Amino acid sequence: MLSISEALSSSEHYKSAFETGLSRILQNRTAGTFILACANIFQHPDLLDKNIKLLEEVYSYINEYYRSCSNKNLPPTDSADDISVMNKIISIGFKNLEPLHSRQIDFGPTTFQLNFNQLRSFRPARMSTVKDVRLNTAFNQDGFHFDKAFLDKEMFAEGEFGGRHISLLYNKFPFVKYHALLVVDKALRSNQYLSEEYLNYVIQLQTTAQLQTPELVITYNSLGAGASVNHLHFQVFLECQALPVFSSTLVHNGGSEQYPISCCVYTDAAKCWYDIQKLHTDNVPYNLLFKDQKIYCFPRKLSHQEFQDIDVSTYGWSEMAGAFTVTDMDVFKKMTAEKLIETIRAVTEASDNYNS
Repeated sequence: MLSISEALSSSEHYKSAFETGLSRILQNRTAGTFILACANIFQHPDLLDKNIKLLEEVYSYINEYYRSCSNKNLPPTDSADDISVMNKIISIGFKNLEPLHSRQIDFGPTTFQLNFNQLRSFRPARMSTVKDVRLNTAFNQDGFHFDKAFLDKEMFAEGEFGGRHISLLYNKFPFVKYHALLVVDKALRSNQYLSEEYLNYVIQLQTTAQLQTPELVITYNSLGAGASVNHLHFQVFLECQALPVFSSTLVHNGGSEQYPISCCVYTDAAKCWYDIQKLHTDNVPYNLLFKDQKIYCFPRKLSHQEFQDIDVSTYGWSEMAGAFTVTDMDVFKKMTAEKLIETIRAVTEASDNYNS
């Protein structure tokens, strides 16, 4: 396993650590590691071609184990979440799993990205669908969190960076390429409630890492805005395709076109923290993206309207940035720009009160 400094020293080192780790994880032959590796590999057609035989072999092994457990009327030794997901995969059949499908939808200033991701439909909701959540919900020692020994095998880089301990773990149900969870000081077991100290640290981390890994983007979901685990963490990915929100045509990036929802953009950490404090005081959820020494912030609503064909309760930074994931092929084929704009407007908060 590479150190965190090595993994962030270049895009190629990050990719190498990420890809090598997936092959290593598959050797565990458990439902949890298979689900993780499968969901990540399916994001990359070249990795899928390279690993398809190993995936099929591990799937056959687990399928036989689950069949044996059923015959003996015994539960598999996996977690309840992994058993549920694995049973869904078995019911469909590995060879019938759909690879990632993507298309662009023009909405004027730029184009939305729309992805069909079948495997993500199996994801346990955890806290992402809890309504009227408190942003400063206390950390639960007995709940799911990242400081658990069984998650050690799901890391692909770890170590000290800028005076803090960082763990890069695979996102078990990713929705962008080279998608990882960035857990800072996991042993402290802090809740998913951003402090000025950690805001400044992540700004510096992204600024430093981007010098050598320019595609690296760091993001954050508060509770109530897509975060499913109440343990302080961020997300990172390599921007293989530019996100719509970063388009130079948009007003918040110096262009002349309006983005469909309000986006607060900061180049000053102190101003950003001032407005985040307002969000905290008013218990307003939010999403953050860190790129090019800018912080993009989207205030959110705690409650929102329901949509028949889209689960907006799981919307996080990606949807706010214009990259949407759906888990139904008919929805994927029929989706329009008007519908996507309607959904993100339904879950966002007018930001005028939070942009100093």
